[in-house]
Amino acid sequence: PSYAGFGAVTVERFPHGHPRTAASLTAMVGTHSHTLVISAEERAELLGRVRAVLDSHPETARGTFDYPLMTVAARCRVLQSRLVASSRRSH
Repeated sequence: PSYAGFGAVTVERFPHGHPRTAASLTAMVGTHSHTLVISAEERAELLGRVRAVLDSHPETARGTFDYPLMTVAARCRVLQSRLVASSRRSH
């Protein structure tokens, strides 16, 4: 994408993992906003389903596993003409 007053946007992706257990991943899902806004009964049912899925796979049923994450960083430079205009307004 491009934006007026800014140079080209570059995007970098950094894959990494976070150690989790079935219990810690289920607890993490319980902290997400879409889980917090539902009723206590719906939340218990949802978290029960999450835990059942994790328990049904040998990779996640016991011990620690890596929960895959992706950090995405975007950057661009402010064009010089925008810097000059901005500094004039602040004086």
